[in-house]
Amino acid sequence: MTNELYIKCPRCRGNRFVYAITRPGNDYRPSISEEFACPLCSMTGEVHRDDAARYEAEQRETEDQSS
Repeated sequence: MTNELYIKCPRCRGNRFVYAITRPGNDYRPSISEEFACPLCSMTGEVHRDDAARYEAEQRETEDQSS
């Protein structure tokens, strides 16, 4: 097992872009979504291991709070 310094970005999964719904739809209009540059990896597709771990921990905390 190697201890790599840079790993695939957990936010964009190495795709370099993040897809987000910017305006949720309802019964009368569809949702509007956008694709934008990933702020976590600055569009490189790779991120420092510590930054990835911090991002994943923040996501888990957010999910736990919303439950």
